[in-house]
Amino acid sequence: MDLPQSRDKERYDLQKEVLASLFNVSERVEEAPQRIGVGRRVVQQRPGRKIVTEPYKDTEHSNGFVKPLQESDEEKEDNRYKDLRRSAMEHWITMKEYFKCAFDAYAKGDLASAKKFIKEGQDYNIMARQANEMSNQLNLVPSCREEEKSCITTVDLRDHDKGEAISKMKYFLSTLSEQEGHMKVVIDDGDTKKASLRRRVLKFLDKESIKWTVEENQGTILIQMNDIHPTELSFYGEKKATHESEYNF
Repeated sequence: MDLPQSRDKERYDLQKEVLASLFNVSERVEEAPQRIGVGRRVVQQRPGRKIVTEPYKDTEHSNGFVKPLQESDEEKEDNRYKDLRRSAMEHWITMKEYFKCAFDAYAKGDLASAKKFIKEGQDYNIMARQANEMSNQLNLVPSCREEEKSCITTVDLRDHDKGEAISKMKYFLSTLSEQEGHMKVVIDDGDTKKASLRRRVLKFLDKESIKWTVEENQGTILIQMNDIHPTELSFYGEKKATHESEYNF
């Protein structure tokens, strides 16, 4: 193959990779990121505000002892979960920006920059998936009710849309089936905007013949896990990627 043909093939292959990167990512963004990437914090000065370079002159300091507030283990886990979700979404947004830059570079004929931007985008895609998987694992932290002598695992669906919620339910039902205890599924806080999500989740459970009870909060249900047999689930044996689905942040 001569040099011109080789360059044409390289350009064609890169074109396919750029287009695949652009059209295989979600366009749904729930909030703007406050920081980008790991160790790449971007600070922008807001209009009409000055950057503070030293303490105010009239600042008073107290020598009194202030007892630090102690976070409970539950609060620490909750904060950790929120941080991971935020990090995953920020990585996801950054990934899409790199893929868009790759497309622009390719359109201008700058193949070297296009390749570089694709590689950066792929790296952020990996980091987004890792943060998302870690946040899922935090949902598996059990708590025990002394009076019932059984463990409860909480699965929070409030931050997810209907498709994401069902994928997450499949993951945890497969993971926790035939185990002692319950799975508490938090669908909403009584918000009518989430009514369609609640109907979708309950319809899914009915289809799988999974019994559930309603907690005091109508948006929370309880499932007895040792009554569920994995081989009886319609999604049993599905490709592992189903359980580690690509969430739309």
